[in-house]
Amino acid sequence: MISREMTSKRLKARYLVIVKGYSKKEAAKIIGVSQKTMTAWSKKYKWNDEMTKDVKKEGGVSLFMEQFFIYVRSTSPEFQKVIKNLWYGFLKSHEKSIE
Repeated sequence: MISREMTSKRLKARYLVIVKGYSKKEAAKIIGVSQKTMTAWSKKYKWNDEMTKDVKKEGGVSLFMEQFFIYVRSTSPEFQKVIKNLWYGFLKSHEKSIE
C-alpha cells in the first residue's frame, strides 16, 4: 500500500525533475529519498519519456517558453509585457555575442 507521505514525496520529486529541471540525485536529496527510489519512480511513471517526447514534438525549449508565457498571462497578466520584453532583450544580447 502506498502511503500519502510517499505519494506526496513522489509528486514533489516529479515536479523538481520535470518542471524545475533538477537531477534525480538532487531531487532525492531535497525530498529525502534514496536515488534508487527516484530511479524506480522515474522508470515506473516514465518521467523522462514524457518530458523528452513533449519537448521533441513541440520544438525544444520553445515549448517551455510558450507554456511559461501562457502561465504568466493566466496568473499575472500585468507582468506579461514586461517579461516578454526581458526575454526578447535576453535573446538579442546573445545574438550579439554570437556574431
